Amino acid sequence: MGHSCRAPRPIRGRSPPASPEELVLVDQMAAAEIRQRQAWAAETAAWNRALAAHDGCLGAAGKMLTESGELACILRYETRFSRQYRRALKQLLAARDLRLRNEPDPSAHRDTILQNERAPLRRRLPVGESPTPGAVDMPG
Repeated sequence: MGHSCRAPRPIRGRSPPASPEELVLVDQMAAAEIRQRQAWAAETAAWNRALAAHDGCLGAAGKMLTESGELACILRYETRFSRQYRRALKQLLAARDLRLRNEPDPSAHRDTILQNERAPLRRRLPVGESPTPGAVDMPG
């Protein structure tokens, strides 16, 4: 049975893990994906053996795999690995969402005056006086 040597697919458009917990979840996803690829390879090998034993007759090969329970076992493992991957991905995205919601938004504080800063002085202008010398304040 051949094994895939390719690395698991990255989560495109995402930042690398920002905490040990996120790293564990990414590792779980990678392991689940590798195991799922191995299960696919095992399924392919089982079908190839069954087809070779029955001269390419799909019906007879399927019956053999069904009766032996081999295909059902492989499919259970494939499902398990798929669920492990999806569960870890869901937990990773939830952890990142929580982390991002708890980070302050730098643009929200751009115009905030800190307590140790003096507020800009604003003087009330009398009616008709403009803030620029020589300018005329037009009534609205």
